[in-house]
Amino acid sequence: MNGRSVVVGIVALGVLGLAILVWWMRTHPEPLPIASLTPAPSMTGLATQPAKKPNIVLISIDAVRPDHLSCYGYAKPTSPNIDRVAAAGVLFQQCRSQAPWTLPSHMSLFTSMLPTDNGVDNLNKVLAPELTTLAQVLRDEGYETAAIVNNGQMRAHWGFDRGFNSWREFEADTPPGACDQLTDRAMEWLKAPSKNGEPYFLFLHYYDAHDPYKSPPAWREKFHTTLDERGARDLAFANRTPEHNITDPAALENLKSAYDAGIAWMDHELGRLFETLPPDTLIVIFSDHGECFEEHGWTLHGATLDEPDIRTALIVRPPASSNVKPARIETPVMLMDAAPTVLALAGVRSHPQFQGVDLSPAWRGGKIAPRLIPSETKAVLEGRYLLGVTAGGVKAVYSLFDGRFELRKLPDEDRDASASDHAAEALFAPLRQWVRGERFWTFRAVGKGDHEMVLHSPDSPLAMFIPAGLDEERDNLEVSPDGRTITWHVYPGAPGTPGAKRKMLLVQTANPDAAIEVDYKHDGERGLGEVHMGDAAAHPGALPVKLDTTLAPSDPLILAPFDESRPGLYIKRHADPRHAARASRVAPMDDETLRQLRSLGYIQ
Repeated sequence: MNGRSVVVGIVALGVLGLAILVWWMRTHPEPLPIASLTPAPSMTGLATQPAKKPNIVLISIDAVRPDHLSCYGYAKPTSPNIDRVAAAGVLFQQCRSQAPWTLPSHMSLFTSMLPTDNGVDNLNKVLAPELTTLAQVLRDEGYETAAIVNNGQMRAHWGFDRGFNSWREFEADTPPGACDQLTDRAMEWLKAPSKNGEPYFLFLHYYDAHDPYKSPPAWREKFHTTLDERGARDLAFANRTPEHNITDPAALENLKSAYDAGIAWMDHELGRLFETLPPDTLIVIFSDHGECFEEHGWTLHGATLDEPDIRTALIVRPPASSNVKPARIETPVMLMDAAPTVLALAGVRSHPQFQGVDLSPAWRGGKIAPRLIPSETKAVLEGRYLLGVTAGGVKAVYSLFDGRFELRKLPDEDRDASASDHAAEALFAPLRQWVRGERFWTFRAVGKGDHEMVLHSPDSPLAMFIPAGLDEERDNLEVSPDGRTITWHVYPGAPGTPGAKRKMLLVQTANPDAAIEVDYKHDGERGLGEVHMGDAAAHPGALPVKLDTTLAPSDPLILAPFDESRPGLYIKRHADPRHAARASRVAPMDDETLRQLRSLGYIQ
């Protein structure tokens, strides 16, 4: 069984729902078998062919949590124009993203694959050439395809331009990247003659509701916020982790109001766009992730799989000629379903790669089979590696760095109910199989003093590196321009003493079996006896030491926090021989991409 079949199976589990999972776990000692994706019969095959292929406008409203939209019940009038589209179409009440940050969430939507499966789960990785996007399918079906984005992480660099006849990206932190300019360009493109009269697919990405919550003064005044962009970003970033909270309720409300003003300005510009679209246009509006405002101590997004982070808006307004009655759908769905749904409404067969399903049966009198809804995050800034599945009113989350499984009851998620709920083991089993499909190295520094590690991958660029417990004021992590060398400088402190922290670095190479070279110094001195390799804690014969697949693998499933007390560097290679290795595609970022990521706070 390979890693992909494990994760695909998580998506497809449960035609009979959660009850069958619980029954299986009670009656079978072995883990639940993971099957290939098999769509429910009502969703198999070619959708009903429309009389004419509709024009399609797909709109991403980045970082908008649905409970801050009026059509989802928000008290403030943030979204009158989106509300009108929702009132004429189908609104999904319980949609969840596959990742709580922009790059993997959007790539998951366009490929209808989990980030783990399409490989774009980290800033270093780009889409492999053999994978197909929604835009490619539509272009091959005769659509004229175009995209206009104020990018953030929506750059051609990662493969988002694949399948688009026209791709235009504008920097989100410059005036040409603002939502009013984006709308002007979209309207200009719509007025231009379509190539040979073909139907069109237009993708628009609006970044304005994303921090720093950009909006003109008039919109900030309307929503009673005194924060400008700099003030909002400084307040949010300084308090983004549970260790640093916004304790003043007025300051928190001020930040939320700045966010609302950004949403409202963007909605106003979308209203201009909607007025130009013919009634027979298929409009799909989605948010790629949400935003946290001190829920469970977190601000901004990307670090958790909590509902404020992964619950998203999804609104489908079919062409007027389809005579679809407005509806609100309570069935849990996910952003991976958007691409198959768009294709079905265009009369196009879904691609065999796609893991999502066509949602149109939900408003046509049919049903969508119960499924586990997966989400994941591998967050570098916050040092988090989380995998999760949601089923009905419960959510299971595995935190790799903590070695912890939790079962949370929705919607509050305030406590771990795994000890008392019979559904826990049924949901934990697929998470175990999921993580065992991963391959990575871990490096952990223990003890007081200065720990310095230099890691070099001579034959393969680094695909991912996530530091856990990094102290931004004392510790340091530097990556070479070619992406092959990491210098990791940390001060863990003596175990058990005040201020001591676990310091851990997770690393993946693009070639999962590539060798890496490691040098290590403690307080400036090399000490072979302080380097502990593998489960056997063997010492190297010399430093630097070359590490490869001859080091016996440790289980990728970490079941307890790291608690070694002996000082030194602990190295493990995590791999499960039952799962095939999955290579990553890595491409170096150009200077402009790096500048944009730094200016938006994604990298230091």
